[in-house]
Amino acid sequence: MHIPGLDKRLLSVGKLAGRGMRVEFKSSSCIIWSAKRAIASGKKIGKAYFLDCEQEEARLVEYAGAESGWELWHARLGHPGRSGMDKTQRATSGMPAVKQGIEKLCSGCMKGKLTIDTFPSQSLTRTSRVLELVHTDVMGPMKTVSKGGARFVLTFVDDYSRFVAVYFMKHKSEVAARLSEFKAFYENQWGKHLKCIRSDNGTEFVNKKIAHICARNGIMHQRTVPYSPQQNGVAERMNRTIMEKARSMLYYKGIDMQWWAEAVSTAVYLINRSTNSANSDVTPFEVGFKMKPSIEHLRVFGSQGYAHIDDAKRTKLEPKSYRCMFLGYAENTKGYRVFNLERSKVVISRSVKLDEREVEGIYDTVIPDKVPVVKYIRDTDEAVIPVVRPYDGDETMEDVEESAPDVEMDEIESAPFETGIIIPQVLDPETQEPRGDEITGYQAPRQAFQEDRLVFQPEINRTRRSRDRMLLLENGNSSEDTSEGSDGPPSPKRARIDDEGLIAEAVLAYAASVGEADDAPSTYSHALKGEDNSKWIQAMQAELKAHADNGSWTLVPKRQDIRPIGCRWIFAKKRNEHRQVVRYKARLVAKGFKQKFGVDFFETYSPVANMNSIRVVLAVVVRKGYVTEQLDVDTAFLNSDLKEEVYMEVPNGIANAEKMMCKLDKAIYGLKQAASAWIKTIHAVFLQIGFRSSGADQCIYVKRQDDNYVYVCLYVDDMIIAAKTSREIQEVKTALKSSFRMKELGKAKFILGVEIDHDHNCSKLMIRQTRYIDDVASRFNQEDAKAVVNPCESGLKLSKKQSPTTDVDRAEMQSKPYRSLIGCLLYITTCTRPDVMYVITQLSRFLENPGQQHWKAAIRVLRYLKTTRDYGIIYDGSASEVTATAYTDADWGSNIDDRRSVSGITVIIGGAPAIYKSKYQRTEVLWVRALLKDLGHEQVGATWVWEDNQGAIGLASNAGYNARTKHVDIRHHFIRENVAHDIIVVKYISTMDQLADMLTKALGTKRLNYLIQASCIGPKGI
Repeated sequence: MHIPGLDKRLLSVGKLAGRGMRVEFKSSSCIIWSAKRAIASGKKIGKAYFLDCEQEEARLVEYAGAESGWELWHARLGHPGRSGMDKTQRATSGMPAVKQGIEKLCSGCMKGKLTIDTFPSQSLTRTSRVLELVHTDVMGPMKTVSKGGARFVLTFVDDYSRFVAVYFMKHKSEVAARLSEFKAFYENQWGKHLKCIRSDNGTEFVNKKIAHICARNGIMHQRTVPYSPQQNGVAERMNRTIMEKARSMLYYKGIDMQWWAEAVSTAVYLINRSTNSANSDVTPFEVGFKMKPSIEHLRVFGSQGYAHIDDAKRTKLEPKSYRCMFLGYAENTKGYRVFNLERSKVVISRSVKLDEREVEGIYDTVIPDKVPVVKYIRDTDEAVIPVVRPYDGDETMEDVEESAPDVEMDEIESAPFETGIIIPQVLDPETQEPRGDEITGYQAPRQAFQEDRLVFQPEINRTRRSRDRMLLLENGNSSEDTSEGSDGPPSPKRARIDDEGLIAEAVLAYAASVGEADDAPSTYSHALKGEDNSKWIQAMQAELKAHADNGSWTLVPKRQDIRPIGCRWIFAKKRNEHRQVVRYKARLVAKGFKQKFGVDFFETYSPVANMNSIRVVLAVVVRKGYVTEQLDVDTAFLNSDLKEEVYMEVPNGIANAEKMMCKLDKAIYGLKQAASAWIKTIHAVFLQIGFRSSGADQCIYVKRQDDNYVYVCLYVDDMIIAAKTSREIQEVKTALKSSFRMKELGKAKFILGVEIDHDHNCSKLMIRQTRYIDDVASRFNQEDAKAVVNPCESGLKLSKKQSPTTDVDRAEMQSKPYRSLIGCLLYITTCTRPDVMYVITQLSRFLENPGQQHWKAAIRVLRYLKTTRDYGIIYDGSASEVTATAYTDADWGSNIDDRRSVSGITVIIGGAPAIYKSKYQRTEVLWVRALLKDLGHEQVGATWVWEDNQGAIGLASNAGYNARTKHVDIRHHFIRENVAHDIIVVKYISTMDQLADMLTKALGTKRLNYLIQASCIGPKGI
C-alpha cells in the first residue's frame, strides 16, 4: 500500500499481521482490522491500494513500520520510562541498544501508572553505606487474595542503594518475623549491620516484638509524625513504583488479578536491576552485591509458551513440553517460575519458549491535537466479518535456556433460560440498536459486508524469516486467501510444515473447506433477508432450542463490574458426497477471542484422530469384513459443563432480555476451552460404556466383545463406528444416545472431505477425493486444463535459486495464491494420494518466497490430479491376516540447496499404503504395530522393512563399528536395537519393486505408473 505522508511510504502488511492485525483485500477496496474492530479502509487506484485517511490519521497505523525492540524491552523491564530504560541499558549487560520510534501510549502503562504527582523525589539526608538506613512499610489489605493466600506486602528499601526486598503476608502480625529474616539475610550477604529502620506509626511496627528486636540488636527505630506519611516518603514512593509496575504488567498481558503477588515479586526483581534517581549510573543490585547484573534473560511477565519436560519424567512417546505462563524469576536457583497450564502447578524450569509479543492491548499511537479520533460503539451483526480463528501469536518465539530438570513447587491453589424463541424483525441499518464493538467514524462500502465470507488466517511461522517489505500489486492478493464457511476440520494452531513429517496441520482446515463454499449468509441480518430465510430461521430456532434443552446458560441481570463477551451466528449448508444440501446449519458461537487466560479459561488442548490412524482402521475393517456407520453428535460442545465463570451477551433471537446477560453453564462453541471440555466429556462416556483409548492415538477407541471388536474413530463431533454386525453398532449408538443427542448418517461414505466406498461383495474399500479435487481445480481455474499424466518432469530439481530476487519479481508473485494452492495439494496427498507426495513436499519448501517455476510446477500437480481425479487408495480384504509391511528409500543429497537427503517410508496394510511420508520416521513401524495391537491384530514376529540398499541393511543388522560408520548418530542405533529384538527385520528388495521410490524422487511416467499400480492406487475396479 502506498500512503503519502508517512515517514515510511509503504505500510508493511507483514508487520500488521505480526501485531495481530488483519488486512482484507477486495477487488476495489481493502480494510485493516485489529482483533476487535476495523482501523482503516482504503481503495484501489491503479495497481496499488490507498488508505482513506489524511496525513495525520495515517499515524494511527504508522507503528506497524517501526521496529518493536524498544517495546519488547519496555515490557520486559516492567514498563519503565524512556530515560530509565536508557540508564538501565548502560548500567547492565545483555540488553541491546534500542530506540523508541514515534511516541506511543502503552496500554499497560496507561492502565497501571496514570496518576497525579505526589511524593517528593528525594530525602533531605543521604546515607553513606548499605543498611545504614532501611525504610519499611506495609501495603494492604489487597482486595484480591493472592494465589498463595497473601493479602499484605511488607517492603524494605535500603536508603543508600535503593535496593528493595518484599515479603508477602497473610496477616500484619507477621511483620516482626519478616524483619528478623530480612536482617539476618542481608547482613550476611552484604557484610554490614542494620543500623536504623524508618516506618510509620502503624501498630504492625509499634509493638513489643519490634521493640525487642531493635533493642536486642542495637537498631534505631525512627517513626514518622502521626498523619505525615511524607516523612516515610522513600517507602511510600517505592510502594507506588512497585504497584505501578505490577499493574502495568498485569494489564499488558490481560492477566487475572489473582496473580498480583507474582507481578509484585517480578516488579521488585526488575527495580533492583534498573537505575533510579538516587543512583543514575549503577543499579541497586550492583551497589549491594558488588557485581553488574545481566538482564539478557529477562522476559515479558505473563507471556505464554512451552516449558521442557525433563527426560527422566517422561517416556519416549510422551510430549517433550507443556503449556505454561511465565510468572517471574526463581530466587534460589537459575530458572524461571512458570505456571503449568496442564497440571495447574507453579514450576521452576530453565528451558522455556515464550511468545512475548502477544498482548492484551497494543501500543496506541499518540494522536496529535485536532486529529479526528475514531469513535467506537457497540456493533451490529451487519458490521462484523467472521473469522475462523483469531490470530494467536507473533512471529518470534524467544528461546530461553538449555534443558534442565524442572522443580515442582507446592500446588497453588439467577433467572431460568427462556425457551420462548422469537426472531425479531430486522431494523434498518441506520436505526438498528447497536450491539458489540463497531466503529462509527469509519464508512465502509455496503458491498464490503455483503461479500464477506469466513477468512482463513494461518498463524505466522514462528521461525525468523526475511523481513523484506512487499508492495501488493494487481488483484491485491495476500498470501492468505478467503474462503467460505464449511464443515471441514477446525483450523489448527500452527501454519507450517511440521519438522517431523509432511502433514502441514496449519493448512488442512483451509484446504478441507475450499470445496464447501456456498451462498450461506454471513450475518444474522442477511439470514433474515435472504431467499432461504425461513430455513435459516428454522435452523436458528433449532439451535436455540438445543441450548435451552441443554441448559447452556442462565439469564442474569447485567452488572457494571462484568463485561460479557459477545456472540454471533454462523451459517453453513451441509452437503453430502453428491454436493446436495442435506441440512441448513445455524450455530451460535461465543467471541472467545475476548476471553482472558487465567480468568475464564485455562486448558485448550484437544486431540483429534489423524488420517494415518483412520486409514489403518479402514484397512483392518475391510480385512475383517466389518460394517461401518457414521454419526454426528448434535451440538456436541453443549454437553460439556463449564468450570470457569463466563458471561456472554444475550444472542439475537431471544426476546425481552435487553437488561440481561447469559451466565454460561456449558462450554458453547467459540469458547477457548470448548473443544478441550468436549473431548474430556465424551472420553469419559466411552470409558463408561466399555471402550478404551488406543495408546497410539487417543481418539481411536476400541471395545472387545468376545472374539470381535468395535472401533470408533472420533474427529471432534464426527465419528465412524465399525463392528462385525449392525446389531453391535446399534448397541454403541444406543449407549451414546443415552448421553448425547446423535444424528445417524447411515453407512460411512464421506468424512473430512474423503469419500469412502466399501464394496463388501469383493472385499475392497476405496478412499478418494474426487469431489474435493474438482472443487480445487475449479477454484484455481484448472477445470478445463489440458490433461497431464505425470505430476512433474522426470528428475525435477527445485531450488531457492528459482525464487524471486528483486522487489519487482516478488511483487509479481503476490498475485499468485501459491500458499493456498500448496495447502490444498497437501491436504489431498496427506489423505489419499501418495503418488504426488514427493513433488508437493518439495514445493512446500518455497512457501515464503515462491518463484514462477514453483508456481508452474504446482499448477502441473493440480492438472495431474484433475486428470486422475478418480484415483484413490484401494484396500483389499482377501488376505488371511492383517500384517504390516514397510518400504523405505532415500535419495542421498538430492536437495541442491543444502545437499540434504530425501527419505521416504510407506507402510502397507491390506495391500495398499496405510502410512506414507516423504521423510523417514524411525518410529513409524513401532507406532503402527502398537495401533494394530490395540485393534486386536498384534503382529506375530518381526515386521518386514524392505530396503534396496545393501549397505544400509548391513548397518542395521550388524552392530560392528569402523571408521566409515562413525558418523552414524547414536540415536540411529535405535533401529539396530529393534532388529536385535526381532521387532523389525530389514530385507533387500530390488529398486524396481521399491514402493517408497515415488516418495523420494521425481520419476518418469512409466516408472511412476508401475509403482502406483503396485501400491493399489487407481480408479475403482483395478
